[in-house]
Amino acid sequence: MATSAYDQISTIINRLEQLADLLNPVSLVEAIAQTISIVENPLPGNASELSTLASAFIGAARDAGPIGPDLHAMADQKLPDVWQGDVAVTASQVVNDAADLVQQLPPAFTYAASAIDSYAGTLTQLEAKRQELLQQLYSASHSVPNVDVFGIDIPIDPAEWSAWIGAIRNLIYGSIDLYNELQDAADILAGEFADVQSKAGAGMAVKAGMNLTDAVVLAATTVDGSGLLGNAQLTRLAEIMGAMTPAERARLDAVLAKADSPLEQAYILKALAAGNSLSRVVTFAGQIRGQSDSWLIDHLSLGGIPNELSYDGVPLIQSTQTECGSASIVAAQALSDPIFAYNLTTGPHGTPLTGTQFAAKVAAEDQATHNFTNTVWPQSLGTSPWGVAAGMNGGAAGGVGNPAGPAGYGVTWVDDTDPRNSYPALQQAISAVDAGYPVPILLAPTLGNLGNGMHYVLITGHSGNLLSIYDPEGGTITQVPESDFLNGDMQAYDQGSPHVNAVIMPGG
Repeated sequence: MATSAYDQISTIINRLEQLADLLNPVSLVEAIAQTISIVENPLPGNASELSTLASAFIGAARDAGPIGPDLHAMADQKLPDVWQGDVAVTASQVVNDAADLVQQLPPAFTYAASAIDSYAGTLTQLEAKRQELLQQLYSASHSVPNVDVFGIDIPIDPAEWSAWIGAIRNLIYGSIDLYNELQDAADILAGEFADVQSKAGAGMAVKAGMNLTDAVVLAATTVDGSGLLGNAQLTRLAEIMGAMTPAERARLDAVLAKADSPLEQAYILKALAAGNSLSRVVTFAGQIRGQSDSWLIDHLSLGGIPNELSYDGVPLIQSTQTECGSASIVAAQALSDPIFAYNLTTGPHGTPLTGTQFAAKVAAEDQATHNFTNTVWPQSLGTSPWGVAAGMNGGAAGGVGNPAGPAGYGVTWVDDTDPRNSYPALQQAISAVDAGYPVPILLAPTLGNLGNGMHYVLITGHSGNLLSIYDPEGGTITQVPESDFLNGDMQAYDQGSPHVNAVIMPGG
């Protein structure tokens, strides 16, 4: 559903709600007429065309199936030792990486086909429901007994008013339900397509101007099954590299050529995408040169362990009871900027820190961030959502800041007790995570349990129907069903504070 159609449906729902609220004997006939004029219009979208599109995706999935294995077979043949590009890699590796990316296409296309087909089926059912409601409205418009009083047709029997108003109100609310269901289906479809788009990292980078070879290699570089650079970082990296002078590009190329592994190269480019200066990136490249993949992951991704952010067995946790917001910012910076993570885990001369030293450094970063984000707001009350947004946008704790880049973070308030109004914002948060942005969320307690207070956590990833949520209180990462988050039911994750009260996200 196009944005204009989506906005039109929202307007229709608001208008129908006004008609239902203002319904009275005098407005009864006019309300029926206005409701009919709304419901008479067919729902946006063509179920038959959507089904054809779904079939096309199925065909594309079938056709793409053999390509991945064929490319892997090609990689085993004699190929040039080095493939021309900014990232110096063997041709066989490029072909193998391309094969791995291509093999993601059939399931992605199948998923897209299923989403479109489901939406088409819902659209068909809702269109039938619309026509049935329209017939009931026509019948109602011809059945209300009217008489002219001061030029206005109104029912004359007061005993019938309540019954007629109730019946018409039910029809109006039935129409409201119809359009709400249509919006729900559109929201679900948008979320499912965001999932598909999140797998198109190489395409996003190429579209932004990155060399195809480099985009393929970077998109295929993963830590614990997740891309080291998300779509947003790949796109920003392509823009940064495209704006470099020939001398700057030559300097970057020379640094990348000295790297010992694709993962080392990927961390160098991720540092550049985070907004660090080229000089700082060059220094960083020298600091990590020749390190093993396991060393890089431990020091630059805080272990890459799916259920914990930690270093040397020590979890990254908030230092005091009121620093959950600060710790979430520090974690977001560490996940977004490998230079920031390196400085958390490594001493000034490149000596790895002990776990105890790491904990002390995290505590200092938490406090520095707390000071930066709480210049007016009392620190004893934690951090305000605006403070967390400011911290995410840079300047806190010595980090290069702003994982969102030019998009910037802002505050989006959420009432997850009203799924209809909260769903778009929560879905937008998931789409931001899919693009590679860490997203802080503020959890609130239930009304009967206010003593638990507010608590910040950080969404760090999304795979399938599960969200990865980091809790600064214990440093753990928990897999939470996406549906729980979208439906406003985080009880299984946090019994004391199960409501999403605010989301700090790009463009919020």
